[in-house]
Amino acid sequence: RWRHVLSANWNYGAWSASVSQNFVLGYRDDTKDADPTKPLRRVGNVETYDAQGIWTGFKGLTLVLGVRNLFDRDPPSSRQGQSFQVGYDPRYGDALGRTYYGKISYAFK
Repeated sequence: RWRHVLSANWNYGAWSASVSQNFVLGYRDDTKDADPTKPLRRVGNVETYDAQGIWTGFKGLTLVLGVRNLFDRDPPSSRQGQSFQVGYDPRYGDALGRTYYGKISYAFK
C-alpha cells in the first residue's frame, strides 16, 4: 500500500513549527467473513494532519506542544478480521481521533 508523510517546517529564532500530512491509500476489504454474492468493498484513503510548535527560549530548555489528527478524522470502516477491533482496521487508521501532547525537556550542559 502507498503511504507517505509530507512535512513543512518553519524556524524563526527560538520558535519553530511544523505541519505534516499522513496519507495511506485505500484497499479492498477483507472478504473472509463476507457474503460471496456481494461485491468487494473498498476501504477509503486515510489522510490526517499533525501540527506542532517548539520553543527553545532558554539555554537547555525545550517546550513542545502539538496535535495529532488535527481535523479529528475517523478511520474508514472495514470488515477486517485480523484483530479484535471491530469496524476499522488498526493497521491502517487510528480510532483515537484528535490527540494533544506536550513535552518539557531540559539538558544540563
